Amino acid sequence: MASKNRSSSLSNEIKEVVAYRLDDVASSACDDEKAADGQGAFIQESWNNPPVNKYRLCSCFILFLSGGLLFASYDRQLSHTTVSLIFIGDIISSIIAATTVNLTHLSLGRRGTGAIAALTLGLGNLALALHPPWPAVPVMVCVAAYGVALLESAGCSWAGSLRHASGLIGMLQGCFGTGCALSPLIANGMIQRGIPYYRFYYKSALAMLGGIGFTISFWDEDGKKYAQDTSHSHKPDVSHTKEILKSKASWILALLVMVNWGTEATIASWIVVFLTQAREGSTSNSSLVNSMFWFSFTIGRFVLTWVIDALPSKWEGRGPMSFFILLVIMLEFMVWRLPTFVGSSVAFCLLGFFAGPWYPMVIRMLTKLLPPHLHVTAIGVGSAFGATGNSLFPIAAGAIAGSRGHVPLPLLLPLH
Repeated sequence: MASKNRSSSLSNEIKEVVAYRLDDVASSACDDEKAADGQGAFIQESWNNPPVNKYRLCSCFILFLSGGLLFASYDRQLSHTTVSLIFIGDIISSIIAATTVNLTHLSLGRRGTGAIAALTLGLGNLALALHPPWPAVPVMVCVAAYGVALLESAGCSWAGSLRHASGLIGMLQGCFGTGCALSPLIANGMIQRGIPYYRFYYKSALAMLGGIGFTISFWDEDGKKYAQDTSHSHKPDVSHTKEILKSKASWILALLVMVNWGTEATIASWIVVFLTQAREGSTSNSSLVNSMFWFSFTIGRFVLTWVIDALPSKWEGRGPMSFFILLVIMLEFMVWRLPTFVGSSVAFCLLGFFAGPWYPMVIRMLTKLLPPHLHVTAIGVGSAFGATGNSLFPIAAGAIAGSRGHVPLPLLLPLH
């Protein structure tokens, strides 16, 4: 009798344990399903998921290529006064874009911002193609530059939210660099064949094509959608302007962009002068090295950004940036110290290759450090600082060279 009672109590305990285990498994399964649902709500997009992103990237590539063709060509056949006005207008256009880009995103979304960028870029090029009188040239270039600045914020902030963001931002900037590398070659070829240089600006059709593709592919990305996507990081009791002004990361990265763009523009502007005067090279060979500098610069953006993207997350950020800075400083020292034309030329090309991914890396760092609702404005502020460095650094270098009688390449070492 006692054995029967023991066996029955033992069986009841086993049943209770089994029931408890089944309930535990069921509850954990429910928790897993909830977690999966929660993760599904925050799945990060990629270049091909959703499939429309493929067309969005293609339209961005076309627009960035068109922007690069503009910025490397507007100084052809223009007076020094006009070029100086264009530099000043470029700074003003970038500042206006930085102050309005968040408003355009909130009211019109990425769709409307991209459409305005493509429209101003295309109309500016079309007006230049019609060969207006010179007072209108700086104005039209500034209109197109405003579109490029808007595009910079809209395209890079969107690409920065995707998987493999470093590589995709590098491809966008690589397309811009491709335009910068091809533009002088195309313009010089047209002039040598007797074709009026201003017809080069009929490339406005390229901007219009990219704008149509951008508007259609981003059709669902209106202002309401943008506000919803960035609402989780926005603080209702703090104004957008105050957040940007109080963000140390935004200011530090903007200063880094200014130095980066300024030194790149200075090096590219003085390559031909340095190689012809200090290394006794011919003008044609020195111009070829200048083009190879931009091509290697572009290849570096296309290639090295994907290498950086493949690194473990703990190695991203300051590690690769510090490594490339040290390499560039070493190569600048080699350019200065190597006595031969060939040695300095090879060092220039390698310098461009390793300096290429700097700006995409800065944009990637910015999208990781700042909340999403600050991305477009922070990139716009960085572009404004970059335009300032791009315009003022070569002028300052020219003034120093005029007073000292030589090209001030050693001065770029402390800037890096």
